[in-house]
Amino acid sequence: MLYCNCGVSSRGVGKVVDVVNLVFGGIAGEAPSHETVLGWVEKYGYALSRESRRPEHGGHALIIDNSVNMNGQELHLELEAPAAHPGHALTHGDVRVVRMKVGRKWDTAAVKGELALSTAGHRPAYVVSDNARPMCRACRELGLAHHRDISHSFGMFLERVYSGTEDLDEFNRGMAYARKFSHTEIGCLMPPRRRDYARFMNLFDRIDWAYLTLHNFHKLPDRGKTVFGFLLRMGGFVDEMKEVMDWYRQLERLCKEHGLSFGTSRQCVALVNSTFMQRGERLRTLGQMLIDYFRQEESLLESSDAVHNICSDVIESTFGYAKDRLPSNKNNGFTSLVLLIPAHLRVADIKSCKELDLSDAMRRTKLADIARWRKENLLPNPAKTRSRTLSMAM
Repeated sequence: MLYCNCGVSSRGVGKVVDVVNLVFGGIAGEAPSHETVLGWVEKYGYALSRESRRPEHGGHALIIDNSVNMNGQELHLELEAPAAHPGHALTHGDVRVVRMKVGRKWDTAAVKGELALSTAGHRPAYVVSDNARPMCRACRELGLAHHRDISHSFGMFLERVYSGTEDLDEFNRGMAYARKFSHTEIGCLMPPRRRDYARFMNLFDRIDWAYLTLHNFHKLPDRGKTVFGFLLRMGGFVDEMKEVMDWYRQLERLCKEHGLSFGTSRQCVALVNSTFMQRGERLRTLGQMLIDYFRQEESLLESSDAVHNICSDVIESTFGYAKDRLPSNKNNGFTSLVLLIPAHLRVADIKSCKELDLSDAMRRTKLADIARWRKENLLPNPAKTRSRTLSMAM
């Protein structure tokens, strides 16, 4: 729990135990080494990954995605969640790992093959993923109901409407120019960096910065007024995008916290009609895309009282957690420590940790099991290729 829930490093776990022993008279026993801690995490994660799935009442849904490329390797992850929306935005404690596998090219055939294995005998009520073509086609070919993640879809609509427009190009040029002054006295006023990956999904913080800077322009120092002067020319565009971002947040909050139902879909469409559809042609085009999206997702509801999850934020944050905890050298690719993902999800809800039977998991799992799992689900570690190649060259 210290490693997977509290963010303590493998070496830090031993130090925490030493402190507890010092304060409470040796109550915690001998402190484990960092290698022992990592071994425990891998064993427990492996034991969880082998558990048979027990769908709760009302069925289950799958949330699937592939991680960002790490030295030519991508982790395909499938999470199981309740089919019925739990009444709050999904958390790590609400989901569990169904499947993990590392590959180099996740095309439709590869995704379809993994999905076919994980859904055999346990057909989900529906699947949630981003709009990646392999995901969409694999679900369609397997006949699985497929919800497109609301955040990725909204970002895609933004890209379709604004990508390549003169307004956005000028805005990005101005932001890029401003970033050149990061090491000057106005560095504290700099805009957020532009993210290369899913940049339209991550446009919110840049628009918020532009809006606040524009409406506090009179407070800026002289050099700041010069560097950020492009915002004065783009005031109309910034105000337009700020409205879009605020309306997006309202729609996303409603669907993430309350789920997609016929009722929430009607509320979202009413909001779009009262906002986007009352503006210019560009926003009306965006609004029509949103209305079409809600109509299409609503058609997947199997009954009038069904409430589905249509958000994959939980799998994105799971990838974020894993990348933060895995070794910092990304050139190493994925190692068996990726088994920390199922372990973390199991202890994410601290209230349920009293029910853990760690000793049984340790007893049932052998190092040979980990080695076999690694061979079946991971690719060779590039660090070994590097070591072997360089040693031969010497």
